[in-house]
Amino acid sequence: MKKLLFLLTMSISLTALSQNWELFPLGQKSYFIYQPNPFYNYGDLFLMDSVRVNGQDTILLFRRNLNLQGAGTCYVDTLQSMQWNSYNWYYIDSLVQRNDSIFYYNNLYSTTPFYFLPNATVGQSWTVASTWSENDYNQITVTCSSIQVQTFFGITDSVKTFTLTPNGTSFNQIPVNNFTMRLSKSHGLVEYVPFILFLSHEQNVNFFSMKLIGIDSTGITHGYHQPKFSDYFHLSAGDILAWERHYNPAWIMYPQWWEYYRDSITQVSINPDSVIYTFDRTKEDSGHIVTQQFGLINKFTRTEFGNIIETAPNWVGIGNNRFAGFFGGWSNGGVLYWSSSLLNIKIDSISGDTITSFSFSDDASSIDTNNCQLQQTFDVFFNFAVDTRRGVTEYCYYNFDEDCVTLKGSLISGILTGDITLSTVELNSYINSSLKLFPNPATNVIYLNNILAGNNLNCEIYNIFGEVKMRGNIINKSFSINELSDGLYFIRIFTEKGSVIKKFVKK
Repeated sequence: MKKLLFLLTMSISLTALSQNWELFPLGQKSYFIYQPNPFYNYGDLFLMDSVRVNGQDTILLFRRNLNLQGAGTCYVDTLQSMQWNSYNWYYIDSLVQRNDSIFYYNNLYSTTPFYFLPNATVGQSWTVASTWSENDYNQITVTCSSIQVQTFFGITDSVKTFTLTPNGTSFNQIPVNNFTMRLSKSHGLVEYVPFILFLSHEQNVNFFSMKLIGIDSTGITHGYHQPKFSDYFHLSAGDILAWERHYNPAWIMYPQWWEYYRDSITQVSINPDSVIYTFDRTKEDSGHIVTQQFGLINKFTRTEFGNIIETAPNWVGIGNNRFAGFFGGWSNGGVLYWSSSLLNIKIDSISGDTITSFSFSDDASSIDTNNCQLQQTFDVFFNFAVDTRRGVTEYCYYNFDEDCVTLKGSLISGILTGDITLSTVELNSYINSSLKLFPNPATNVIYLNNILAGNNLNCEIYNIFGEVKMRGNIINKSFSINELSDGLYFIRIFTEKGSVIKKFVKK
């Protein structure tokens, strides 16, 4: 297996593109990892790449010059069409620099801003106040407690540490004083609590810190570097992938069905712009009929996948991708407009490899490259996912029907993950119980039938863009959806024998 990430790729120090003690140095790509819940380690990119002077203020703008992969001459029009930043609560669109202070505004939660003093001296303090009515306390004091020489990613630099002290407590909340802020003299924030949490921190919102895992300045990288096309497609002869295909028709008179595939790779051809897998397939359908196919070909090209999977997290990749046509050749005449997720980064407990997972969704949106206009088709949704161990791990089509192919197991370089057997008996006996949601549409709570009372099952709720909007447990067959806005959603219910996806409307 390849040791993909967290590698020191160059040993020389970066030359800062802006003055010292900046929170985000101009032009530096800063990758942070954070865990707002127990399910995922999210990775995100912060890039302050533009500056605008407005009177006495300097406006620090983020991602204004970040490439939209594949957009070509439609870059500006595509950028104006994007609404991706509303899906990430911790995203920073802009900061305001006024003298020695940096301000973050979010008028949705507070009429007063978060602010930070990068040039604070040891012992200096300031207090951030919030007017958000749902907070149990309204002030957090930031104190510069020390300045020390520290080393990270092989870089030695001066680092200021800031402690955080609230003027109250909130029941059952992980408090802010559990964390610190650390600011490198030349490379910006090394660790920080998301600015939005200083303004909105009601009882059900825990504090956590975002930690720097990699930096990239003018192509010189230290620490984590985002995977490239070749990092996702590197399987070898002898590797095995096991898939489940689940088709759930919209018309209730038609039954659901499943197919299972086990693909054994027999030959691999790797070129700079393509990877070709030759494999033998054993297939078992819901009727337990087993068939075999030999010498099948799966080809992944940089033209088809590169512009999409190499895009920034929480961004957009533009290009055609065969997964949108896998279920019937759908097309509306343009190049597809794929929204990327945050990165999911974890260390594999068996191999020690760093594995990055990345997913992409398209709500039948495309860019007409003749006139650079965004086209949309309603009631159609695609998604696919990749990771740096197994390559493609899922591809799905949602309309009124649901058709989803998911990797349920693999044997790669001798490491077994999941289940690579084909038996469908146990899984079908569970899922064929015709699980239903009610009421649908729902207002406050959704209920599920055919789950044993007392079973507490994990679930995730996605919007039509594939973004996770809620996570939690289904307790006694019910799940509260109060915090969702009105609209169409998908709920994924995880069990010991698989997962089930159902569609519902919140009104």
